[in-house]
Amino acid sequence: MMAAFAELERDIIHERTMAGLAAARAQGKAGGRPTVMDPDKLAVARARRARGESPTQIARALGISRASVCRRLGSESQQDEASPAGAGSKRERGQIGGGRAAG
Repeated sequence: MMAAFAELERDIIHERTMAGLAAARAQGKAGGRPTVMDPDKLAVARARRARGESPTQIARALGISRASVCRRLGSESQQDEASPAGAGSKRERGQIGGGRAAG
């Protein structure tokens, strides 16, 4: 009997939380942690990367972490380098694996 009440209470809390998040979104409020790379910093990072600077140098110049630079610029380069259709998986192309020879 107590389990049924606990489950009902949990469902009610979930519904109220979802309703509150939906109301916040309707008012234009974004949830979550703010991003460190605003559009200006991203443009600067792209320009510096195009000039050949390393992610570490870019991060120091912008005052952000190297991981943030790699996350944003790395995802863009992966989209640019998308393999043609039918090229197989990364494992089939030899880009990942356990280092063992096949056979």
